[in-house]
Amino acid sequence: MTRKDQRTPETITSKATLKYSESAGCFRAEVSIVDPKTGKKVEVLSLYDGTNYQFVQSRGNDAPTLHKSRANVAPNDSYEMNPLAMPYLFLVLGPKGADWLATRVEDNWSKAFEKAKYEGEIKEKGMTFGIVRFPGPMPNTHYRVFFAKELGYYPLKHSLQNEDGSSVSDVEVTEHKRFETDGNSIIIPLAATLKHGSADAKVTLQCQIDPKSLRVNAPVDKGSFTYPEEKAARVVDEDNLQKKAAAYNAHPWTAIVLVHIVIMAVLLMWYRKRHLTRKQPSSVLLLTVLLFCGTTTGCGNRPKAVAEEGAKGPVIYLGKGLDNAHFGMSKEKVIELLGEPDETIVSPKNANVVDLAYRSKGFSLGTNTNRGFWVLEAMTAGGESPPGSCRLQRSYR
Repeated sequence: MTRKDQRTPETITSKATLKYSESAGCFRAEVSIVDPKTGKKVEVLSLYDGTNYQFVQSRGNDAPTLHKSRANVAPNDSYEMNPLAMPYLFLVLGPKGADWLATRVEDNWSKAFEKAKYEGEIKEKGMTFGIVRFPGPMPNTHYRVFFAKELGYYPLKHSLQNEDGSSVSDVEVTEHKRFETDGNSIIIPLAATLKHGSADAKVTLQCQIDPKSLRVNAPVDKGSFTYPEEKAARVVDEDNLQKKAAAYNAHPWTAIVLVHIVIMAVLLMWYRKRHLTRKQPSSVLLLTVLLFCGTTTGCGNRPKAVAEEGAKGPVIYLGKGLDNAHFGMSKEKVIELLGEPDETIVSPKNANVVDLAYRSKGFSLGTNTNRGFWVLEAMTAGGESPPGSCRLQRSYR
């Protein structure tokens, strides 16, 4: 697959190449991206062997870093926009979002149609479409999906719309190939287009598949769905990081108290060796208490950003988040705590990636249905990010 990304009014064109293979619920996605400004190539490998996810990224001559986890930590399974999954962006499936493997799970469709509404049929370009309305990823939005009857009700196009009918984004498969295998039809999109944004600031994403590159029911090496850890310069176990972060957030004082106990024990031994007499137990006890109180004062506020006296506005907690909104919280929980944003911006590449722009308050938050709240950007009240602005991110790679 080749992706072409164009943005207006200033035309910025970027390209990416995706090589994707899948078998028996496992997948391998090799992505190569060329930065349009620097010309540097970034290579990403995303894999799933049926149990564990692996994410490998390398830049230039840098040795690759491998991230592994039981749950997927990437924004989507194949990292880049996968044209196989592109027609199914309307299939919002909770924290994991829609992907090519999930479209084969019958229960996912049953849950999606529980909230759907059938709007009837229309004929367009010689084809009959059944139109179904699904809930959108944000309040007051919905998807209108056009299922092609002649293609076994394949979702040939869909539109994410506001309640007034205005378009947020549109996806359309403009070219496809049909395979017949084991009595079933498989539709593969050869060309698909996603358009997002207003007319004066539109992003157009074009994906194309070379028909000669397609292989259906071809033999696949099972070992290709696992990356050997010995090839990586660094291995990051995301599950362990999540456990440590959860333990620290639940009991942040545990480590602090243990450290201070050790410090007090060392100081007490030193003091007893040099100064202690039988007439000094009370003074030693007083010294120990003072040392503990003095060293712990301020440590409890270690993650907190220092604010000037009388300053107004939200407080940033380094490594934790903003006010009561902590990294990892869901988009809905963040809105509940911080209030409705001035604008909600859905990523044109992945409907599960949503920015909450609080421009009037001077900050913007990035959320993902899998990661939750993970990016915080400080800006001026007008909504711009001037030189020296602050951007904090919960790191995943």
